[in-house]
Amino acid sequence: MATAETVLCRSRMVRSMDRPESLVGHTVGGNYVCKGWELRVTKRCLEDDLNADDDAPFDSILGLHVVKAFVKDRQGVTYGTRQVSPIECRPEVWVLAQGDRHRGATIYDPEQEIVWLIAYGKHESGSPKEFFPYCKGLAKKGTLLPTEEDYEGLLADRGGHFAEAVRIEAPMLLLVASRTEGEHRCTVGGSLGAGLCVEVSTAPDATAITVAFFATEVEWEQGLTLLAAINPGKWDPVPRMPSRDLEDGEVAFTIMLEKEEL
Repeated sequence: MATAETVLCRSRMVRSMDRPESLVGHTVGGNYVCKGWELRVTKRCLEDDLNADDDAPFDSILGLHVVKAFVKDRQGVTYGTRQVSPIECRPEVWVLAQGDRHRGATIYDPEQEIVWLIAYGKHESGSPKEFFPYCKGLAKKGTLLPTEEDYEGLLADRGGHFAEAVRIEAPMLLLVASRTEGEHRCTVGGSLGAGLCVEVSTAPDATAITVAFFATEVEWEQGLTLLAAINPGKWDPVPRMPSRDLEDGEVAFTIMLEKEEL
């Protein structure tokens, strides 16, 4: 079993991902995205304390008392007003309270900008998971803190940030482009993405959407994700934008839609 220090040290190898503004307040896999960090529940806590699958998506546990408190109290600050102490681990373990009975334990990893919910128990004497003794027992056994597997899950879900961001942003992108004369230049997916140009051309019987971006700035998988988010139909490569020639390194794709599809 890895020590807390080892786990947190290895976690620094996991690259923090950009959080596009459009993702704030949304879930991506097991993560809940806040403005400056994310919220996530450890696999042990999910399975042992919340009676959920250890890979349960965050939105599937949003109705639980302690998870409601987790989102409410940790989306604006990474700490609480009271610590679990004395306890045989670090970093600081903060108490999360929901009503008189429900208690959670959270930690913040500033290197990875993640707040973890690491334990849940009841604030009632005699309960098999009486909160404070339960947390201290987990700490003594070395099972309280997130593991390498937890961080691997974090990294995997962060890989979905771009796809989720463009899914959210695509409808507004299309709306603005349809109301713009000529092409609409924008950036999707925050700093994860790159600039692109969208041009909507309307004919009496159909509408063409043409999208151009620089192949050197957008990975091929990101490009496919972007086009599918705008419309899941068949996109065809084209040699130019409707209103101009392509610039060096730029690629463009178009799709024809019936009026009612736009």
